Amino acid sequence: MKSFIAIAALAAYTNAAQSTFDNCLEEQGTVWLQDCRSLWYGICDNYTLLPNANCNIETFGDASINWFSDSVEVFVWNYIERYNDVEGDDSPANSEEWGRLRQDDEEPTRERECQAESLGNDIYHSEQKLQARNGNCGFKFQVINTSEGEYDFTVLRSGSEALAATIVASAAMLALY
Repeated sequence: MKSFIAIAALAAYTNAAQSTFDNCLEEQGTVWLQDCRSLWYGICDNYTLLPNANCNIETFGDASINWFSDSVEVFVWNYIERYNDVEGDDSPANSEEWGRLRQDDEEPTRERECQAESLGNDIYHSEQKLQARNGNCGFKFQVINTSEGEYDFTVLRSGSEALAATIVASAAMLALY
């Protein structure tokens, strides 16, 4: 049992030690090869992952990453919509005084932001399709090449124009009925 805990701690440390701010889409640790076509995704790009490279991909919509090597590891974080904290608000929200003072004033506007759901990540499997639905607004992927070779991978994602088109189409359909 102790050896299992030690191995799990070592694995967590290894993953944490490999964190990076490099952006795969800006060719930091990758080389863009060409765009590609996809029936389901608006944006499709092929990249080469350089030897021992480690980079991130952030998407704000549906996404999928495909690769064909055991030397490539990918981890994913879910992004969800959260409300920003109101600036200058240091008092506890549940206090009676706060409720009495705020009764006549308008509530401050709170904007929603797409933020990481947690610090933990999940192992991502090639060709897994992730959808920005039910509170999910995007995903962050960490792509790691664990060998001295170069490997190709494909990034498929919905662009903001695809999301906007869906919203416009939905609004038009609702207006017709």
